[in-house]
Amino acid sequence: MKLTCSQDALHKALQNAARAISPWTSMPILSHLLLAADGAATVTGTDLELGIQSRLDASIGEPGAVALPGRLLAAIAAQLPSGAVEITVSDGGSTATIIGSGVQFEIPGLPPTDFPTMPDDAAGTPVATLSADTLLTLIRSTVFAASNDETRPFLTGVYVVIKDSAVEFVATDGGRLARRTAALTGEVPEPIAEILPARSMAELARVLGHAEDQIAIAQVDRQIVFTLPGVRLVTRVIAGKFPAYQNVIPTEFKQQLTVDTSAFMQALRRASITARDSARTVRLRSADGVLTITSNTHDVGATEERVPVEFTGEPMDIAFNAAFLLDALEAIGEPKSTLRLAGPLLPGMLTPVEDGRYTYVLAPLRVYG
Repeated sequence: MKLTCSQDALHKALQNAARAISPWTSMPILSHLLLAADGAATVTGTDLELGIQSRLDASIGEPGAVALPGRLLAAIAAQLPSGAVEITVSDGGSTATIIGSGVQFEIPGLPPTDFPTMPDDAAGTPVATLSADTLLTLIRSTVFAASNDETRPFLTGVYVVIKDSAVEFVATDGGRLARRTAALTGEVPEPIAEILPARSMAELARVLGHAEDQIAIAQVDRQIVFTLPGVRLVTRVIAGKFPAYQNVIPTEFKQQLTVDTSAFMQALRRASITARDSARTVRLRSADGVLTITSNTHDVGATEERVPVEFTGEPMDIAFNAAFLLDALEAIGEPKSTLRLAGPLLPGMLTPVEDGRYTYVLAPLRVYG
């Protein structure tokens, strides 16, 4: 194999692909990146749950492939001088020679045949196409609500439903639930309803942060493939049945508060300073057009702040985890938010005032005194 590319192109391609490899693995090949040159040059990394393939803008002199240590290769690319980089591997060998602007590295690798296979470009018919911005919003609005409890793997991901002419992302850890929907431009030829690992979704969000194009979504066996210009991300699906989340979204309320989102967030951040218990407890008391936010931790101190609200219903005193409220308010991204409450020990629902596509349900905390 022989290819020539710029240092910048190599560094960027490696940065994307290297995010898929894990430094903690009992399989040496999974700490490697597959560098392939066959028609097009690509760099691929995987940990068997997540795979990222990044296209490398390069001139191919001789086709071939080699698996090279991922972290080492990325470190070399980051420190190479700007300019052209030549990578060669002798026929049948697995040691790469990397030459760039007066510096040369010899890197031992592994045979490309040892590297796990990924679905090729032609595999899977796209079932939906979304703008990068829409997909990024769907992920960021929900992924934070997924559970970290590996004993309940079906809660450690984002439930993705694509059917008819809509897409829906839902995540829950049992104490909170985040749901966002978006419209599609056409009917879905084949519906998808799968739980995708939260880590895969977080890595996809990082890749999407630099994209402005349309993203194609396809399913290949038990994998979901996201294709955007220059990058393909493949994630396995999590086995198991996602909870019937529709049953936990409240429909009846005794109180409704409409509040300025930014003012509410700032008040919660200030109250969090003295909410130092394990649950980050803040108490909300609402009456007569004022929301009073308080926190009190022994040996730390207390905070009280009043925020004007539009208020209907019964006065109520309820407690929530401040960090969980802030997660949702940041995801809402609208000037005004509505908090609906059914009782001091019943879940509350937070939504944007102007956008019915986002719903956040949060269980309250039990407090005494």
